[in-house]
Amino acid sequence: MSKIRVAGGQGFYGDTPSAVDALLAEGVDYLCLEALAELTLAILQKDRQKDETRGFTRDLPAYLARALPFVVDGRTKVITNAGGINPTAAAHAAVETARALGISGIKIATVVGDDVLGRLDDLHTQHGQAFTHNDTGAAFSELPGPALFASAYLGARPTRSRREPTS
Repeated sequence: MSKIRVAGGQGFYGDTPSAVDALLAEGVDYLCLEALAELTLAILQKDRQKDETRGFTRDLPAYLARALPFVVDGRTKVITNAGGINPTAAAHAAVETARALGISGIKIATVVGDDVLGRLDDLHTQHGQAFTHNDTGAAFSELPGPALFASAYLGARPTRSRREPTS
């Protein structure tokens, strides 16, 4: 049985990117960068309101600049939720980081589908989702204003590798 080495290189948005250096030098198979919490999502929404190309963690390129040489060597794969509320923009930042390093030929995958802001009314009225406040029990209709963002937790399933059927 072969071993798979998984490392947690980030615990929250704001950790220092240099923390991954020793992990990468050890030759981990997967480097996980955990960047999100509910507060972080709110911060990222404010960033996106100021500039629609934002909404992902600003330190993502710094982490990738350290990790991509190990990715291109085939030693490490990176998994992160740093895409926040704009994973497509985060993917563009990843591509630009790779280009700036002169790296090509790597795969960058993006998981989308957690943004349910445009479906809130339908989910509430047509599908019976209550959307009550967790602490107070206040109804959806009692929100002080329109929702600024709404994200659903998708779990790990979208990050699984897809394998082509064999004959």
